[in-house]
Amino acid sequence: MREINSKSNLLKTQAGQEQFEDVKNVLLDLKKNGLIKDFQENINVAHKDYKYKSQFKIDFKVKTIDDKYLIIRTSKSYRHDRAKIFFYDFMGVNLYSDLSDNIIASILLFPDDELNNTSFINNRNKLLNKEFYSPATHWLVKSEFLEYIKNYQEEAETLLEQEQEYLQEIKEQKHAKQPPKHDEALYLVEFDEDEGTTQLNQGSYYGRVGFMLEKYLVEQLNSPKNLIAFKKGEKRCKEFQLIMEAILEHHKLGKEHILSIEATDTITKLKTLGSPKTDVHLRITTLSDGQHIITANISVKNTSNRPVSCHDYVAEDFCRVVNPDDADFCTAVNIFQKSGSWTAFKKHIKNDEQLFKYYVDVLRQNMRAIINWAITGEGDWENITDAEMQIANYIFIRRRDIKTNEFYTADQYIERLIDAARNNKSPGAPFSWTYPSKQRGKRIQLKMPVL
Repeated sequence: MREINSKSNLLKTQAGQEQFEDVKNVLLDLKKNGLIKDFQENINVAHKDYKYKSQFKIDFKVKTIDDKYLIIRTSKSYRHDRAKIFFYDFMGVNLYSDLSDNIIASILLFPDDELNNTSFINNRNKLLNKEFYSPATHWLVKSEFLEYIKNYQEEAETLLEQEQEYLQEIKEQKHAKQPPKHDEALYLVEFDEDEGTTQLNQGSYYGRVGFMLEKYLVEQLNSPKNLIAFKKGEKRCKEFQLIMEAILEHHKLGKEHILSIEATDTITKLKTLGSPKTDVHLRITTLSDGQHIITANISVKNTSNRPVSCHDYVAEDFCRVVNPDDADFCTAVNIFQKSGSWTAFKKHIKNDEQLFKYYVDVLRQNMRAIINWAITGEGDWENITDAEMQIANYIFIRRRDIKTNEFYTADQYIERLIDAARNNKSPGAPFSWTYPSKQRGKRIQLKMPVL
């Protein structure tokens, strides 16, 4: 019996080491292709308030291209008592380390065999249903991790491509006549992306400019000076004032009701390691008939006067989230994914104009649900891990071409898109339907009009 147990433990150890190496190889590929900045393995992490350097342990610390972190622990099997050791390490790193403010996923990784483990499945379901607390945001088996890391990779590749387009656009704008800045003399602080392009040859363009607006908004929303000036009625920061006035108006509150503001751009990844619609999470503490917390989840779009990418999923997800019971809708999105364009879509159905119009009508009947999902992320409950932060309820749009900003509730912008769809006879309106670079036949990408 002892010999059998010894062999069983040896096999588990070998499986655990194999899983560790598989994760390492995936991360090496991501780093080689520039889709993560770096990673470290077998890391000891200190509590930020103590000198001891080996307080917590993680197997991998992954630095993403926007300077956030994924932390990963691998295990050869799931046992509830052993999992508590991992929970201790995750909780420590998440709450008490120098990484704490920038962790977007804490991944606890098991072999695929654990899908047959009733205890693992039951506790993971409790976690997803908010019945069970875990400081690990993601409990995954290896095959899920490998599948989900593809989502991360495809999203990163698309964003990198968009950054190159952005870079070219800014270079072209520098040679064109620049529009005047609005109310420049009235604001001490105002976003200027030109400041982020003065050192393009140094470091990562993507890390510096691609997320510059989000990081700027977080910095300004957290600024005590901006809050003091705002409450005094002084125009100090243009973006701060635009955002705060709209939120207070929506909640029917005055400036005097604000006690404090806290903003972050560290938003937990979705279950499939994709990015949620929220780019900036804002918590406003107010005092009106008692102390209350107002949350605002802001989707940030930084675009010129043209459609901006807003949604990138496989056809299966469109069907699952929007209307899984509508067979014709599911057929339509699958045909479009295979085709990649409306012209090719028509050819796929043998240029049957009547059938094409029928499928367009089917899409229009589901358009409100598509728009809501594309703008807020709401509806994809299988993929959402933190509804309080991940579902967007506001949208901030910067128009780079004329250097102005707009701020709407998500509901306001959804209605604008609904109106645009009614007035636009193009298939799939109000969105432009296409596919990410090199992903034709594999994914659907929607581009949102700037209204």
